Amino acid sequence: MSKDEKAVLLSLLALANRSVPDADLDSWRVIGRCECGCASFDLASEQSNVESSSHILADAVGTTTSGTNVGAILWSRAETPSGVEIYTFGPDTNELPTPESIRPFEITPPAD
Repeated sequence: MSKDEKAVLLSLLALANRSVPDADLDSWRVIGRCECGCASFDLASEQSNVESSSHILADAVGTTTSGTNVGAILWSRAETPSGVEIYTFGPDTNELPTPESIRPFEITPPAD
């Protein structure tokens, strides 16, 4: 896992009020990347459970260094992170959001 991927993962874990000991995090590996060329990646660790179904652990938005707004979803299986999905709200990008820009995804209701 690159240092940028690790930083984004840690930011998403913080949004989910989760922490992972450094020793455990060091055992996690990127096992796949999205075929479309975006920055999404799949994870595996010693605690991975491929038999359980996926669910969203954190749903966030952020901004890349080039200024592109992106969404970021932290997926998990059996409460263990299993992947980070990055999607754009505009032009396609293969960049991760900067960790400091990551914040919870919130839907603002329309004004009356």
